[in-house]
Amino acid sequence: MKREYIIMDDFWWLPEDMSIKGLLVGVGHHKQVADSEDVPPLDSWYRSLDQKGNLSSNIEHYPIRSLNRWRKACKNTNVYRTLKVFDGNTGEAIFLGPFLVDIDNSDEDLDDAQTVTKQIVVYLTEQRGLSSDGIRIFFSGRKGFNVEICPEVLEISGSVPNQIELSARRLDEIIASLRNINNIRDSYEDIVDSQGVVIAQCYTTRNIVSSQQTAIDRIYGDRFGYRLKHPYIRLHRSINKWIRNDGSKMTRMRIELSIEQLWSINAVGISSKAEESAQMFQLT
Repeated sequence: MKREYIIMDDFWWLPEDMSIKGLLVGVGHHKQVADSEDVPPLDSWYRSLDQKGNLSSNIEHYPIRSLNRWRKACKNTNVYRTLKVFDGNTGEAIFLGPFLVDIDNSDEDLDDAQTVTKQIVVYLTEQRGLSSDGIRIFFSGRKGFNVEICPEVLEISGSVPNQIELSARRLDEIIASLRNINNIRDSYEDIVDSQGVVIAQCYTTRNIVSSQQTAIDRIYGDRFGYRLKHPYIRLHRSINKWIRNDGSKMTRMRIELSIEQLWSINAVGISSKAEESAQMFQLT
């Protein structure tokens, strides 16, 4: 089977009259991580290809149509692009998208992560009045789900700093709604000095949205203000590969789910579908 990818599928959220010609993105790829690693170590990342086509840590931007070359070089595994899209003439970031809700459960309780994802879809469709055309749902392949939303339907526009601020506000609204639905209250952690005296308190669960510790990643901001905390998004239909604590390797594909599938297929079935999709890709 020929490995072809519909590049525009990753950019479905762009304005209808916008051509990808002349637009650039950054790219990313990391080595397999272990279960014990929450995030890939910085020295495991690659962000470009050198003149010989080998992976390099140098940061570069490429025409969107070059993503297929990047996928091939990384064997479509643990492969990303930047959320920011850049103007090819000026090099300036002009778009941020899609609006991303990243749902993770650190204990890999996918049943709970799926429940939270359903709650998000209900919030978006029933409370915010979004149509299904503006929402796409993905199983990330490991700890949870991603909900992608067209920025325009959430009135996210303007300069990229404005888009980041508006995205952070929309994400805060979603988190607040989920915490209210699931009756999650703030908890605090004491910060003590060298003498053991409490000098401050900080929140410990502000992005936790369920009793089973499912969290929403604050991609667009944190306690330091509005900024793009996580600059990359995993490419559609790419493979998530990591190493279990027992040394075994796990391979699943980031797969898309319809709203109907989100309700009709349980977490075990979704995981199996992602594993089968990864195996089929490796056989082609």
